[in-house]
Amino acid sequence: MSDQCCWQAVNPDLSHLKTWDGESVVYVERSGQTHLLSLFAGLLLTQMSQQHAPVSSGTLGEQLAAEMELAWDAEFEQALAASLDQFECLGLIERVPERIREITPERITEHPPA
Repeated sequence: MSDQCCWQAVNPDLSHLKTWDGESVVYVERSGQTHLLSLFAGLLLTQMSQQHAPVSSGTLGEQLAAEMELAWDAEFEQALAASLDQFECLGLIERVPERIREITPERITEHPPA
């Protein structure tokens, strides 16, 4: 994937995400709306909620392709980008600026403030 933007879940608590029979629904408190998601999008959102640091689009795609046993092709890449854009528009995830991406829990532990 050419765009290696990093993402993080706005609220990693997915108590408002329910999945059954190959579909998921998510309730967005901010808007008061419920959205129907494909299995692909539901798994992606679940995966993002389990990340402890911002993660790149490429890493998310690799993990999801492996979990779903899908080939990484143009259709997969398009679905990934569309899902990330949709989640951002809904306020479920946010892009992480470059300067913040560099701050990870490991780096904080390695270099505590003086």
